[in-house]
Amino acid sequence: MCGIIGYRGSRDATAVVLEGLKKLEYRGYDSFGVASLAVNKLVVFKQVGAISDFGYADMPLTRTNLAVGHTRWATHGAVTTANAHPQLSNDGKIAVLHNGIIDNWEALRQLLVHEGFTFSSGTDTEVIPNLIQLYISKGYAFHDAMRTTLQHLHGSYAVIVLHEDFDEIAFAKVGSPLLVGRGDNEFFIASDLSAFAKYTTNVVVLPDFHYGFITSNVSLFSLDSESRVEIPYQTIAVDVDEEEDPAIQQYMLKEIMEQPRVLLRAIDQSKDRFELLAEIIRKSQKVFFTGCGTSFHAGLAASYFFASVAKINCTPFLSSETGKLVEFFDDKSVLIALSQSGETADVLDAVKLAKNRGAVVIALVNVQGTTLPLLADHTLYLRAGVERCVLSTKTFTAQLGLLYLLAHTVAGNFSLAHTILNQLAASIQEVLITQAAVIRQVAEKTYNNSDYFIIGRDFASACAVEGALKIKEVSYIHAEGFAGGELKHGTLALVRESIPTVVLVTPDTRTRILSNAMEVKSRKGCIIGVDSLPNSVFDYFIQIPHVSEGLSLLLCIPLQLLAYNLAILRGCDPDKPRNLAKSVTVQ
Repeated sequence: MCGIIGYRGSRDATAVVLEGLKKLEYRGYDSFGVASLAVNKLVVFKQVGAISDFGYADMPLTRTNLAVGHTRWATHGAVTTANAHPQLSNDGKIAVLHNGIIDNWEALRQLLVHEGFTFSSGTDTEVIPNLIQLYISKGYAFHDAMRTTLQHLHGSYAVIVLHEDFDEIAFAKVGSPLLVGRGDNEFFIASDLSAFAKYTTNVVVLPDFHYGFITSNVSLFSLDSESRVEIPYQTIAVDVDEEEDPAIQQYMLKEIMEQPRVLLRAIDQSKDRFELLAEIIRKSQKVFFTGCGTSFHAGLAASYFFASVAKINCTPFLSSETGKLVEFFDDKSVLIALSQSGETADVLDAVKLAKNRGAVVIALVNVQGTTLPLLADHTLYLRAGVERCVLSTKTFTAQLGLLYLLAHTVAGNFSLAHTILNQLAASIQEVLITQAAVIRQVAEKTYNNSDYFIIGRDFASACAVEGALKIKEVSYIHAEGFAGGELKHGTLALVRESIPTVVLVTPDTRTRILSNAMEVKSRKGCIIGVDSLPNSVFDYFIQIPHVSEGLSLLLCIPLQLLAYNLAILRGCDPDKPRNLAKSVTVQ
């Protein structure tokens, strides 16, 4: 999970690349590197740390018309300068940036060692520049050496290559995202449109098993047939809040606070679109939800919507655990695939398996011009705007809102659901304003604890799982979320004095979940109630408005704020949690 960008044109290429890397930092922020080509000389700068902490003046780079850059999230090799990209060939003339994993890198490394090559990093990437050097040494032209190298790579990759003897950018794509952007006598290439959307939104979304070269034009080739291909450019819309605001200290808080507006924007889409998808679902015999992390939790919560509202039994499953479920996909199945980035590797694999079995795929995705919408038969865009914090907050609300609306549309209640969601946006705003101080107080009293538990019943159990994920992602407190009825089937053994347990209360489950709360209270645990009504069992009370429908959209809001405050009090960076990246493009 890394971000890569390249530029060739009349602008200061180094400045364009550095600016683009800061937009791609959500893909990785443990190290970065830049390579430029100046007067047929490759100039490379690499550094451990986040690109956002550095500026142009900090780097020994000069103005040039061609540069590339990489921001890393470590997979193969520790976080060191040697392992940062670009990775260089032994002769120092070839620089490679890579997002993905080369599965056969060890075999290729052994081959290269046999040929006399040495290695200075622990990365899988380093085999690529050395293979290119090897084939050039055997008499191959650069383009032929590039193609031959690619034919020996197994795995996933988006690759950008510079050779100091050639005024061009070489690139290739298999399984990891890569887009080419065309401006006025200039070209961009990156993992994500956000890296260069300031300059152009006229792009080619590169398909798998293609490679090419950027000179004064773009030449694109099929890796399978080795023939040249033409793919038309398309203009992709960019959300209005694309530009970064330097005054914002923490994007997590900003994005939490945006959720009322995001929900309204997400559901402001054509009724006909929802009716079309609803009819597909009505005609199906099996409906599945898939996603990873927060997106999976949205699908889990949505399975309750569809069961209670549309009377449809849906199967939610983690994309990484598709496994034997493949056998149940057929042409009477619908798979609803959720991904904020549209590039989540496990989600894409699940989608491909489902399509191969004839299933109809409906994608819910936030980022246009990504792989998931290309694979899907139908797409609903979240319209949540750019989410810069690694943790998903506003996209989760957008996912829930769209799925709630879709479930009601299946049941023939589109207009009613639309009205309810508009009212919920106001209720979310009320929680954000009126409960901020209470939630801060709860965090102040509990942030030193090593454990946190969250319980709920019915759809609130999905919210409990999501809330626990937020707490452990951003504050590094061990947190568990689960159905309240499971408390006495194991976790109660871990409850001890002062350990906080958040209790998510709904009108339908109030009696039973409060009984679970008493089980914790009797063992001297600390009870944090999230409810529309106070109760004597609560040590702390976070009040939410009483609503008759769509309560799951409210329950997660205080949990997000709680996670944020816990992180701040524990000195954690809420936007860039350790060991995590936003777009998980490797398995």
